[in-house]
Amino acid sequence: MAIALEQARFHDTALEKVREKVLRGRRLGFEDGVALYETHDLLGVGALANHVREQRHGDAGYFVWNTHL
Repeated sequence: MAIALEQARFHDTALEKVREKVLRGRRLGFEDGVALYETHDLLGVGALANHVREQRHGDAGYFVWNTHL
């Protein structure tokens, strides 16, 4: 079960601004992209990405079985 984004703890305070935009469904800007790129808090970035994925696609997972030789 995924941790709710509201409860997730970030080690990088720069991700707090990004979290607020993600929770409100706002578009991220250039500065937000730079913050995501420069952070060392990969678990925080993963929590943000997982929240967006679940909002868009639910809890379903998809895969492709490639049979090309």
